[in-house]
Amino acid sequence: MNTEYTLQTGKLIKTVNGKVVLNKQYAFDYDGNKANILLKNNGDLHEYKLTNKNINDMFTKIMQNKDISLKDKLKIMLDKEKKQKNKKNNKSGKKKTKKSKKQNSNKTKKNKGKTKEKKVKNN
Repeated sequence: MNTEYTLQTGKLIKTVNGKVVLNKQYAFDYDGNKANILLKNNGDLHEYKLTNKNINDMFTKIMQNKDISLKDKLKIMLDKEKKQKNKKNNKSGKKKTKKSKKQNSNKTKKNKGKTKEKKVKNN
């Protein structure tokens, strides 16, 4: 039986002339298997549920790209995950968006006239 448990909360409020201009809050709890993260930035609320594998993968990717800032690394990871979810949703029967005729004709125009040529040296 795992008895590890972590709970952490935080709040940052900035006021100017008595008016709240910044209200950030977070709550993080971890039971040894799953982490639940709640982030609130003014009115925006975001919730994340992570497994140990998610956490390990995240920090492994962070350590592989030391020259990129943590914020940028996390953004890249989220973008990749969104793309993967979109692909899964499209495969599960959701309608795909149709490309306009103009976009399709541009593709064919780009491909027209392009042929690969091999240059052969004569000895």
